[in-house]
Amino acid sequence: DWTVDITATDNSAEEYGSSETPDDATVRITRTGETDLTHSLSVIVEFPGLDSTSDFQLKEINDGTAYNRTISYDSSNQVYYAYVSIDSGDTYVDLKLVPNNDSYHEDPEEIDFELRASCGCACCMYGQPY
Repeated sequence: DWTVDITATDNSAEEYGSSETPDDATVRITRTGETDLTHSLSVIVEFPGLDSTSDFQLKEINDGTAYNRTISYDSSNQVYYAYVSIDSGDTYVDLKLVPNNDSYHEDPEEIDFELRASCGCACCMYGQPY
């Protein structure tokens, strides 16, 4: 069986104002415990306590390329979530939290992550395939 963990490799993100490039935060999702890497592994990342996704974008980094990841809202469980995949042959995937640079002053905010199992099919807990 796979063991899947999430770790912040850069736990601070900051927006500097609309004319400068924001500082991204990065978390790494790692799989261990098996040696057969011929299949990808899908997981669900939840953001408990998150009120809105208007302050940041989520990007999945695979082979050095950033892909936008859609953050959805499950109204039944009142939680934001995203499907993320560790590609076949890989043992981890990095997620970047990219602040939306705007001209509004904002106090520091905290974003929590939780992992949920995903079978990658329509029967998953949110009823959507990856």
